[in-house]
Amino acid sequence: MIALMSTIALMSIVETLVHWNELLNDIVWGLPILVTFFAGGIATTLMLRFAEFRHFGTILRTPWQFKKGAPGKGEVKPLSALFMVCAATIGVGNIAGVGTAIGIGGPGALFWMFLVALWGMSIKACEVSLALWTRKVRPDGTVIRGGTMFYIERVPVIGPILAVLFALFACIAAFGIGNMCQANSVAEGAEYIAKAAGVGEAGIFNIRTNFSCAFRVVCVYSRIWDR
Repeated sequence: MIALMSTIALMSIVETLVHWNELLNDIVWGLPILVTFFAGGIATTLMLRFAEFRHFGTILRTPWQFKKGAPGKGEVKPLSALFMVCAATIGVGNIAGVGTAIGIGGPGALFWMFLVALWGMSIKACEVSLALWTRKVRPDGTVIRGGTMFYIERVPVIGPILAVLFALFACIAAFGIGNMCQANSVAEGAEYIAKAAGVGEAGIFNIRTNFSCAFRVVCVYSRIWDR
């Protein structure tokens, strides 16, 4: 009897969480947010006088102008930063997200994603500029702290609360979207190829792939490759 009541209570809690999650998804991924994002991209592009198009050549040349040992302050070389950003960007949004959008909305979704991304480049430029403006740096170029939450914190009245919420949601998203979803996609892709080639077992191969991903991430963060 107690076990049955505990199960019913747990199911009720899960249903409540699912309900609130659906409401938040409707707000975050709903039409008003998408329209606001698109309009914001157009507004920032106009205010910056189409900077992402006018300086596109500079954007492509800059990462290759700084080599190891060149004069300058900072912990990361521009080319390394470029590769790191590309590695972080290409994944859930660019691969899994595009496939899901095309599967749900048809080929026309690809056109709208391209159009929104084209105008949204200026928003990304503003975010990066604000993050660089508010970060704390030592005289030797070592970054003490920095990130989106530090310029959100400067918004009057509600800034500190929004900064805390952003940091909290970013931590939660890092586990769900940034880690588990990508590792699972890699493991399933590798398992599919292994099955087609007739090698490996279903469950064991999946586990090995996930451990391989975890090991590579540890190596990157511990800078083993630079030693």
